[in-house]
Amino acid sequence: MGGRTEDVVGREVELAELRGFLTAIGEGVASVIVEGEPGIGKTTLWQAAAREAVTMGHTVLRSRAAESEAKVSFTTLGDLFEHMKEDDLDRLPAPQRHALAVALFREEGDGRPLERRAVSVAMLSLVRRLSAGTSVILALDDAQWIDEASADALSFVARRLTREPVGFLLTARAGGSEPLSLSSVLRERTSRIPVGPMDARSLARVVADRLGHDLPRATLLRLHQASEGNPFVAIEIARALGPRDRLLPDAPLPVPHDVRALVRSRTADLSPAAREVLLVASALSRPTAELVIEAVGASGEAGLDEAERVGVLQREERRIAFSHPLFASGIQAEASPAELRGLHGRLAEVATDPEARARHLALHVEGSDERVAATLDGAADLARARGAPGSAAELEELAIGLTPREDVEAIHRRREQAANDHAVAGDSRMARVLLEQVIDHRQPGPDRARALISLGELTTESDGAAAAERLFREAAAEAGDNVQVLASAEAGLSFALVFSGRAAAAREELRGLTPENGAETPAAVNAATLRRLIEAVAHPSGSGPASEAELPRAGQPVAVLQDARIFGAAIAMLEGDLSGAGAILRPLYERASEEGDEWSLPSLLIYLILLGVQTGNLGEAARFAHEACLIASQTDRRARLAGALSCAAVVEAMMGRAVEACSAAEEALSLVGREEPFPSVRSRWALGIVHLERGDPEGARKHHEEAIEILGGTDIVEPSLWGLGRFLPDAVESFVTTGDLEGAEVISADLSARAEVFPRPWTLAVSARCRGIVAAARGDAATASEAFADAVERHHLLDEPYELARTWLALGIVDRRAKRRTEARVALEQARALFGEIGAQGWAKRSSLELERTGIRTPTPEGLTPTELQVARLVASGQTNREVADVLFLSVRTVETNLTRVYRKLGLRSRTELAAHLPTERAPN
Repeated sequence: MGGRTEDVVGREVELAELRGFLTAIGEGVASVIVEGEPGIGKTTLWQAAAREAVTMGHTVLRSRAAESEAKVSFTTLGDLFEHMKEDDLDRLPAPQRHALAVALFREEGDGRPLERRAVSVAMLSLVRRLSAGTSVILALDDAQWIDEASADALSFVARRLTREPVGFLLTARAGGSEPLSLSSVLRERTSRIPVGPMDARSLARVVADRLGHDLPRATLLRLHQASEGNPFVAIEIARALGPRDRLLPDAPLPVPHDVRALVRSRTADLSPAAREVLLVASALSRPTAELVIEAVGASGEAGLDEAERVGVLQREERRIAFSHPLFASGIQAEASPAELRGLHGRLAEVATDPEARARHLALHVEGSDERVAATLDGAADLARARGAPGSAAELEELAIGLTPREDVEAIHRRREQAANDHAVAGDSRMARVLLEQVIDHRQPGPDRARALISLGELTTESDGAAAAERLFREAAAEAGDNVQVLASAEAGLSFALVFSGRAAAAREELRGLTPENGAETPAAVNAATLRRLIEAVAHPSGSGPASEAELPRAGQPVAVLQDARIFGAAIAMLEGDLSGAGAILRPLYERASEEGDEWSLPSLLIYLILLGVQTGNLGEAARFAHEACLIASQTDRRARLAGALSCAAVVEAMMGRAVEACSAAEEALSLVGREEPFPSVRSRWALGIVHLERGDPEGARKHHEEAIEILGGTDIVEPSLWGLGRFLPDAVESFVTTGDLEGAEVISADLSARAEVFPRPWTLAVSARCRGIVAAARGDAATASEAFADAVERHHLLDEPYELARTWLALGIVDRRAKRRTEARVALEQARALFGEIGAQGWAKRSSLELERTGIRTPTPEGLTPTELQVARLVASGQTNREVADVLFLSVRTVETNLTRVYRKLGLRSRTELAAHLPTERAPN
């Protein structure tokens, strides 16, 4: 089928799309996935595009994955960087260079565990370095077979590239899982090119090119019908025809019914040596000519030549590959179990890679064999040290199957190790199965408690903190005199309690975590640092918040999430010190990203999303939300995914993207119940925003009532913690608008009471807004005016543009309903301008709608800021500077400064000229 574009038949549309992709690479990272069924011609297009890329001047790194290689770690990375020069490797920072060199078998490991994410960071550095000089294409054929370790590294790279000229060119089978999750990672920068059946004319050309002669038209038409336009199947059928290229009308086509039949048709006339070569090659993860010949013996060279001559195998430099991956599977299926066991025994003798040798030994023996199980343990250690926990987990599971049944402790130990490896690799479900097996069969005690703690940590991330509480309590009860196990159990329990909304109980658990009882462990340090935050949000106590000096220090390095400064950032956010919080969180986020610490990233990102909401940086918050959801979903952390989705829903709702907000909120609610208050309340907060933006207070009230009920089940007084009570001002609005003033007063009073306990800037500002809304609804204009003035002043100090805009909007609505049209217009224009600046388009539209309801029509002079325009209009209407200052809640000096700028911009010199320049406002007839 050819590899050059001029040799590709019947795929003009697909080729044009691929050329467009290659041409646009200079605009930033992008990906294209060529997908279709096996044999449809994906690889042909891929080869043509790769060659075209070289012609265009791109640097092309290639890999052709195979099913037999899918379990061997870093196979794809090895292919991509096979021709990498040592100079390129040496330019990397020493830790990255070592990690990549060990992963690619260029260097021996130093015995210390090698984090797989370190390899990812090294690959990212290398790709960035390469792309600094030229566009880079990562060409990956049959991406569904990319090994797990390589796939993780490639996804890591894709998530962190932005404007670099890097393109991912992939082929994948249609209907399977998406390779590397590129659509989620790169979104609109990922395109798909479906490869469908060929038309009869194109198929005829392909078959003729491959066989070297034309077939009769009648035969070709039947061939097209039988193959359903699949060129691979059509060629194989045509080969099976042999000299019978002309068939009688009723004669059956030699169509293979399945892969095994196809293999039989291709290998029936091969010599025993060639068939043995094929069987050996099908069992090797990375077959080379030398290895195959060594395993087969003296007849191996001739058998290899024969297999290549008939088109079943093909040589690619030192490596050999099947002409189609289906051949390897078919050949394996044709062999008997006894043949395969004997084959793996021979391959174990010639294998040089310890991991491959251990796998072959495991597939060779029958029954239990502790010697082979121990060999698998050693291979798993090597895989783990190379940063391939998925491979390590598989090797440990093979070892479990070979462990003598009477050696119960060895089985438990291997199950726990496999569970840990699966957890690190992101397969929480398999880790859970193995841990539950250990717990079910171990006697109560510290060893069983360790498994309970591990299961509790998994459960916290997957099913939620409330579900994990029982496991941590059970572990603490079984820890006995083992202070380290007890400290870890109590640490996990404290997290479960605070995330379940029971801060007081969590505080009691934290009191027991001291250096004397094992708090030096990272888990205990992480929990103990919560104490300061809990003291800042629960009912006040005489002890007050813990100081930095009182926090325990770990005796060993801790993860990013175990950095006590994170809790300092949370308190800074509560206190309104948003720049201080950002100064803490951003470096930690960068560190976690650089180190590939994706266990910490979702939680860090949730902080950053909420910080973006407070600072009004909604675009950045949306990007952080996307990343958090992606990582949490990839690592099978359902509860953490719910947290990220609920934050994403809030951001989308504020930006006016109702469909996306509802989708994220509903998905979050489907993942967790009411016992997980933070994501549950945030989701309802988002849904309430959507309804309020639409002018549907009844719909909003429903969600607010549910959120109030959930909030009431917690003992967290500070409403701003992780967004837990930030829906309360919206609830006051929905209750007032639906006519329930008593209900609104209850909510407003509750918010004011919380502000008295913890008088923080946000709570004080929004409680003042709520008092103004309720007072206006009661007809108490004086109290309302005073409350709104207090709210605006506090919001200016707080510097949260979204909340300030919401206050202006609420004030504008109150003024409009009171027929104070000029004041309403001023407030609503201020709200609309602020909403527009931060990208809150839904609220900006709502503000515009409220402006239309004022009935005022006035032209807008160009060049004035919203504040300048408001000052100008009020002055033009005859108000004094003091009166203007009172209406806008500004100082007289600020009014004077703005008025001076207005005169300068409009070329005016007096109030009289200004009044003439701004036409008199007229209500429509």
